[in-house]
Amino acid sequence: MRNWSNEHYNIRTAVPFFFIGFILELKYYSIKKSTLQIIKQLLKNTLISVFLVCVAELGQFFIVHRNPDFRDVFYGFLGSVLGAIVFYSSVKLLSLKVKSQNC
Repeated sequence: MRNWSNEHYNIRTAVPFFFIGFILELKYYSIKKSTLQIIKQLLKNTLISVFLVCVAELGQFFIVHRNPDFRDVFYGFLGSVLGAIVFYSSVKLLSLKVKSQNC
């Protein structure tokens, strides 16, 4: 695991933000939301994730031998969006499965 994280320095930022994006969507999910409400919630959760990764990068100014890298902000954003996409894909697949079982 350590070797992988050393080789893929920026991509490792996306991993925790994948789970953050998934969990934020899970927390605020409701079946009764319209598509517009879902998009607004996705944007809100993405902004929360970007804020968190920016705070983490700014914190690196205070850590010796660490430099902030703005590519980490991009990978954090990307991980969060992928987490949300996986969440909504899972919801869609599960709802199709339940509908097919009810027929």
